[in-house]
Amino acid sequence: MTVEKAYHVCLNCKKEGNLRCNRCKTAVYCSKECQVQDWKSHKVICNASKKDSNSKESQELVSFCNKNSNKFVPVNDDANKVWDQGSKYYLQKKYELTAEAYVHSIYLDSTMTLRCKRGENVMNQLYKRLLDVSANPEDNEKINSKFLDNPYAGILYLYSYCKAYTGEDGFLVCFTKLAERYPDNGYVHLCRGRVFGEMTSLLRQKNAMKESRVTLKTSVDCLERAYDWLSRKTFTTTKDSVEENKKCYLLPIIYELAFAYRDIGRIADSIKWYNKFTDEAPKEHHALGKAKSAIQFLEKARAHFGDVYVPQEN
Repeated sequence: MTVEKAYHVCLNCKKEGNLRCNRCKTAVYCSKECQVQDWKSHKVICNASKKDSNSKESQELVSFCNKNSNKFVPVNDDANKVWDQGSKYYLQKKYELTAEAYVHSIYLDSTMTLRCKRGENVMNQLYKRLLDVSANPEDNEKINSKFLDNPYAGILYLYSYCKAYTGEDGFLVCFTKLAERYPDNGYVHLCRGRVFGEMTSLLRQKNAMKESRVTLKTSVDCLERAYDWLSRKTFTTTKDSVEENKKCYLLPIIYELAFAYRDIGRIADSIKWYNKFTDEAPKEHHALGKAKSAIQFLEKARAHFGDVYVPQEN
């Protein structure tokens, strides 16, 4: 009864409603006015459900989601398309697959975290169904510990709300708790590593260089754990009644490791990862030029400092 009631709650004002969006047939409102007010948030998921609905790409995406109804397999290595794949799962009420697809999209492109806030109503519905938390975080005195109940929904929940309500320190603590709960989930370690990287930037702005090196080293450790997990991860899909294994796309984490090793002064390790990236990246990859330039710079640095650069303490 609780779930059924949720489908008839206005996404804008949270009152009872029975009017559905004519485009996606999923969003519910109590009035035309509420639908108009909510359009800025709802259009992300609504457009994903209708955009180019007759195109070959869209039909293939719908077909893919229907065939792989009980498991997530990324349609390709484009973060936007993987996010759209999650939106399709959401419309099919496959909320765990939605959360996993969204998190994989964030892995492919860290800027996708911005969509956690832009798709507010979509996220609220995910949290209510997967984490049993309030749709409005202001109703909670603090970030609800329920975010630990599901690693994928937990990541999305923290990116959406945690920083605004707990600050950078609380954000880091929450991701650390999530990593302790799910030590074998590479996505969790990846996101925790990125959070430590953000903390490093803030410490450097405050000229706390010694502390920043500690957080950066922790960031690298997290990324290494994530790479180890992602390099072993496969997605099983079915094509023409035959199961096929698809390996995880590793270029994003390889590039992040090369960048992170450079920042902690491990020059030789950074060169190794940049070389791995240039060997595996396609010729048209947008970061290939930057990687090659970084290798040239680091080779000169290694000739002067050696394999490891250790800055002098002030």
